[in-house]
Amino acid sequence: MAIQTFPLNEGEKTIIKELCVLDDKQPLDPMYYIFKPEFPFTKLSQTEQRQVAFITGQIHGLNWYEGESTFCATCIQRDIINTLGDEDDDDDCASTIQLSSIAEATKWDFHVAGQHTAAHLSAVFPKLRFIDCASDYRDLEDVGRHITCLHRAHGEHCAMRICYRLLKTFHI
Repeated sequence: MAIQTFPLNEGEKTIIKELCVLDDKQPLDPMYYIFKPEFPFTKLSQTEQRQVAFITGQIHGLNWYEGESTFCATCIQRDIINTLGDEDDDDDCASTIQLSSIAEATKWDFHVAGQHTAAHLSAVFPKLRFIDCASDYRDLEDVGRHITCLHRAHGEHCAMRICYRLLKTFHI
């Protein structure tokens, strides 16, 4: 799983802008989302507007108004569990636990890269487990230029590209 965000108010609030979940058993069929904002850009402070503009221009290339739907953590979590889970699985089997090692990974574990990503996602999606595999996406093996985003090409920070890099690096 990989995300791209807009951190606001000096990191007190994080807007998830892009999310990709890649099932290692179906790598050609990722769950991929770009979320539209919950509120207009003009509601941001001047500092936050500059920060969003910097992140858009220098990091992930996704602008504030792009997106198909508003982020709903409960809806996305349910979608992930329904898509990746077995019909006879109990919803509670995916309860929150402490970060596990790669050796302890189960089908409910999601590998992520990036400082604080696992902790942030655990708070957003409490029924899923996250394994923090790398402190920086640049520590992951490259997948080449042929892997591009379903939405549009927007650089190395694309959540979909990071998912494929996780898959390649850790042979998940």
